[in-house]
Amino acid sequence: MIYDGVELPKLITIDEAAKVLGVDCEKISEVIKSRKLATMRVNGESRIITESIVDRRKGSPQGHLGTVRGRL
Repeated sequence: MIYDGVELPKLITIDEAAKVLGVDCEKISEVIKSRKLATMRVNGESRIITESIVDRRKGSPQGHLGTVRGRL
């Protein structure tokens, strides 16, 4: 996934996902808890799999986080 002209790594932090999606970190945490974003635990912290947010960026036709469907 490319964001702001830079290829993102396969796993990103909650802060990075919030920036990419244009929402706050609390919203990302809610979506993770509802299992709508695919995540992995790395050193005890959640990392979001970038493929699960590709079409969820703010302003995209499917950008609403209420419809995010991640793979676990």
